[in-house]
Amino acid sequence: NLNTDNTGRILIEDSGYETNHMYGGHTVSLLPQFTNRQYFAKPGTYVLGDSEIKISSFWNHKILGENLNLFNETEIINLVDNYNIKWIIVFSDESKSYLSKYQNLFIKMNEFGKFKIFNVNYNSNFFIEGSGIVKVNVSTLNVYNASKGRIILKYPYIKGCVSEPNQK
Repeated sequence: NLNTDNTGRILIEDSGYETNHMYGGHTVSLLPQFTNRQYFAKPGTYVLGDSEIKISSFWNHKILGENLNLFNETEIINLVDNYNIKWIIVFSDESKSYLSKYQNLFIKMNEFGKFKIFNVNYNSNFFIEGSGIVKVNVSTLNVYNASKGRIILKYPYIKGCVSEPNQK
């Protein structure tokens, strides 16, 4: 938690079925609970079928169901902006090589075993429209110091979620 904060999401490359390098288990799924950080790409979505994989996943050099190498610079910038990704952790040689191509956008922070950690050098936030401070935990999303007027957040819509006070 010393190298990240709550202003953005962490994108971590999952290993799919190859969990041996994850220290004997599928520890990626525990990280949000242990770190109190937001992540893009749900761990373990590959077991739910192809349609789920494309929604929000990054495993074995594939992001949103596509090979990472197919993303050009504009597309990868749009991805980090749309999802407010500020840090990326990868293990595959292909992903390391891809991110290293864009040295001005992805700044290498550290290496740990097979993993390489990058800081995203791009100014984004959790708002499409408006501003404020977003705080999230397992069951709630709160916006503090919200700007007046319309606010649109960079979060997926989930049926049944409601705002207090109730807003349309």
